[in-house]
Order: sequence, then structure tokens, then C-alpha cells
Amino acid sequence: MHPMLKIRKTAVAIAVGATLILGACGGGDGTEPAVADQVLSAIQALPSVREVAFVYPEPAACPTTSHPFSTMLCSVGVDYDQTGSKPIDIKKDYGYTEKEFFQSGKANVYDLGADERAVVSSSGHSYATRLLVRYPSDPAKFSGRVFIDILNASSGVDLEDTWRRSWNHMMLSGDAYVGITSKSLTADALKKFDPTRYADINWQVDGKNEDGLFWDMLSQLGTQLRKPGTGGILGSLKPQFVYLGGQSQSGFYMNTYLTAFTDRLEKAGPDGKPLFDGYLNLVGPGSMPLRSESGVPSVSVPKKLYQVTSVPQIVLMSEAESRFAGGGGGGDFPVFPPYSRRADANSATDKFRFYEVAGAPHADPTSPIIPINTEIAKAKADGTGRAPKAYFTGHEEPALHLDDFVTGALENLHAWAAKGIPAPAAQSNWMWYSITKDAKGNDVYDPLRDQLGNALGGLRSPLIDVPLYQYLGMGKTATGGTALDWGSMIRFPDTTINVLYDGSCTKYLARFNAAADALLSGAYIVKHDADKVKTLGARLASQPSEINPAVSWATTPCN
Repeated sequence: MHPMLKIRKTAVAIAVGATLILGACGGGDGTEPAVADQVLSAIQALPSVREVAFVYPEPAACPTTSHPFSTMLCSVGVDYDQTGSKPIDIKKDYGYTEKEFFQSGKANVYDLGADERAVVSSSGHSYATRLLVRYPSDPAKFSGRVFIDILNASSGVDLEDTWRRSWNHMMLSGDAYVGITSKSLTADALKKFDPTRYADINWQVDGKNEDGLFWDMLSQLGTQLRKPGTGGILGSLKPQFVYLGGQSQSGFYMNTYLTAFTDRLEKAGPDGKPLFDGYLNLVGPGSMPLRSESGVPSVSVPKKLYQVTSVPQIVLMSEAESRFAGGGGGGDFPVFPPYSRRADANSATDKFRFYEVAGAPHADPTSPIIPINTEIAKAKADGTGRAPKAYFTGHEEPALHLDDFVTGALENLHAWAAKGIPAPAAQSNWMWYSITKDAKGNDVYDPLRDQLGNALGGLRSPLIDVPLYQYLGMGKTATGGTALDWGSMIRFPDTTINVLYDGSCTKYLARFNAAADALLSGAYIVKHDADKVKTLGARLASQPSEINPAVSWATTPCN
């Protein structure tokens, strides 16, 4: 700048809810104009929110009129053939309200810039997505916690996987839940499910679906929940803590989101504090593209995983994800990167845990709140629902899942964020692997197993620590292939079980219950889940399995 020119400050006009960020070279000392950070401005922009009403039938049943896809009233998915006549009644049984909203606003589409930070590729795109919301009807029962769930899109329809793991605990605790549609694929499924109800949903840029709109949708939801009144999303409730989570593909989303946006998210909340109070990534060992592009060019897929965050970040893996490496590469999925783990961190600028659960599968094929097949077929508009589970002879659906550890992680995330109590150790409880190199020099993990065939190390459910079964985190299907979505279990012969426990069910139960108590005292699970798994352990010891008869205990039988 010429020395004779008079320097003056320049006012920069920005959208409502945006924040001026001064450039690194100045702007506040009269030397250069202030520069608006377009990314931060988009994160802090307030969206519009509109409720899409539906009638909650009395008595509760899947509505015959227009209703939200994934409403609890149409989610009784334990049995593939259920018709929805006996839903989980969250209004009567838990005192909860269920609502649906459309969130609309303007979003950018992003590229990856230097150091894999998000940079604006194009801006000002109108969007509308949907929110599925549940919260306690009585404000006095509200815990102050809101969990945002990036609804999983891997099945072509919205699945609320964090809620599906911990719905009972969340409602008993008085937590609020907000699921957000996360992909144009599932937005289109909503339109197929009910073209009239979901007509206003919009995920398009220049007439084409654009998944890259999601990042600002998600950020703006967080911004809205931080504002007084929350835009009416939670009625009269006043959130104190806002957490973000996602499972599987949604866990991949989490990694992309944190890598590309953390530097802005750390200061996007009220008073320049972090927008979210903590993050939970369930079984997501990779990243997704920042935007829609044919062939998923690697330039749009962050390579960094588990970005450093000043708020607690918990990652929870099953036994299966270590063998995902090299998969993917189809549709809009990038090739899955080599499996990697990150050590515990406890500093003011880095709070992190990476847990692994021995014997657990990536997902489970049944749950009480997966939408029924008729609803899924309608949303996919192809006449198909979920295929029945199938196993090799001698294999059956496993009793061991991530659910108890997910609930424990949610509680530990909150204790860390709200009370400064670090989550229990993860690194010292990692699984034991044989690690070799592939042709490209990448680490290849193979779980080490005990003499019974169960994986060693990791967080250990009493089901695998005091076992009656061999648990395979990646079970085999009846056609001989490997199933990434669920594992299996194989009952030990009676002779093996009697050798393990001296023929005494009493000794088995004492050891089993002690293992559950140890997890509880270590804060890896919560009390009602410890009680639940003890009941399950006793049942497995005294009742027939799906395939094998009940154990014939040699000396002391179970009652």
C-alpha cells in the first residue's frame, strides 16, 4: 500500500448469525480490512425450522395416515414379519414426545484445502432436510443433554443407530435426541415413502443431488440448538450440553467433519466456545467425501482420522473394523484406509479415547426399533426390505453386541464434558493383534485368539470373558461369505463348559457376575446394563440356545 494513502477500516457485511474473523495479517489495528471467514459464517448461520405434524394414534399403533419415516410407532423390527401393531409407545411408557421438522437454509459446498481444512467451492445453495426429534414431555425430567445422531444411510433409508443402541437408557435418563437425514440418497427415500409429506426436502444443486450440502446442515443444526428457544425443536427445553454422534458410515462422516471443520467448530459456539460438547464415533474407521463426485476422487476424502479436539471425543470399535481395510471403493464409498488406532489423550486441547470391544460385530441384524419391512420397502420403492439373517449350521445370532458399551461411552462423554472426569482408559484395553504388512506396506491386523477361539484383549463383555460360546465378530453367512454387518456365536460342547466351570453353574454365574461388576466399577457400563447382562448370562446357562440344548451341568445345575 502506498504510504501516502490514508488507511481506513472497512466494514464487511455478513449474514445474520455469522461472525467476523480478522485475517492473520491484521484488520483490528487499522492496517488491513477485516475478512469474513465464509466457512465459519456458514456454520453460525441460523436455519429455518418448521414442524411437520402427524397424529399420534391412541392406542399407539403405526399410523395409517401420513407419518414420519422411522417413527417409533412403526419400529418393531425384532421380527422381520411384524406389522407394526405393537410399537414401543414412548409417550405412554416413557413420557416422551416425538416430532418431525424440516430444517432449511443456505449451504456451501466444500473442497479440501491446505492441511485438509474445508475451503468453499461454491456457496448460497438452498436446502431443506428433515429432523426426527424425541424429548421428555415434562421439562422437569429433562437431563439437559441433547444427542444429535447423523442418521445412517448405508441401507438406503434413515436408520437411527445411536438411538437404536441406547434408546432405553436415553429415555430413562431424560435425554433429548435429534436425528438428521444425512444424504441425498435417504432424502430421496423419504420422498418415495411419502411424496406429499416430504415434497419440500431439497438436496440439489443445479438440478443434481449434492451430498456436500450436509456439513452446513449439520453445523447449523448445532447452532440452532445453542440459541434460546432452539427454534422450537425441543419445545420449551433449554439444552445445556449438545453432543454429536454417528455409527458406521455416519462414523466416517464424523471423521470427515472433524478433520475438515474442527478449527472452526472449536470457536463456533456461544462466546467463541466449541459448538459441540463432545463426539461419539461408533465403528467408523474411515472417511467420506466432502462432496458428490463421480468416482470419489481422493482429493475430496480426508486422510486424517480422529482429529484432535478440545472437547471429549470417544471412538468405539468392534472386532470387525480391523478387517475393513481395502474394502469400499463402490458407489460413493472411498476405499477404506488401513486400520489405525490413536492413544489416550487427556490434555486441555486433546481429549480422546479409542476403544475396541472383543467379539462384538460391526452391527446387529435385529433391533426393536428398526423400521418394519413394509416401511423400508415403501421408502426404497423397490419392494424390498431386510433379508432374513442366515448362518452356517452351528452358528447363531450373537448375544454379544456393542450396546452396553455405547451407553457407557455416552455417559463417560458427558461426565468428561460436564464434570471434567476423564473417560476410563482405552489404550491399555486394546485388542491383541498379530500385525503384518501388505504389499503396499500397510499394517494388516488379525486378532489373536485364546484356546476357545475368542479374541484376546479389548473391552470384554462377561459373555466373552466367562464364555459359553465362541464369538466371531465377523460371522459367516449360510452361503459361505463373510458378513461385515453382523457376527455369530457357536455354543461350546457341554464337556468344554463343564471343564471350564468345574461342572457347576453356581461357579459359572459367580465368575460371570463378577466380570459384569468389574465393568461397572470401571465405568465401562452402567448399572442397569450390568443387571441386564447378568440376567442374560443366567438365561444362556439354563435355557436352550437357538441350535443347541441347554447345558447339562455335571454337578450344580442352574435353577
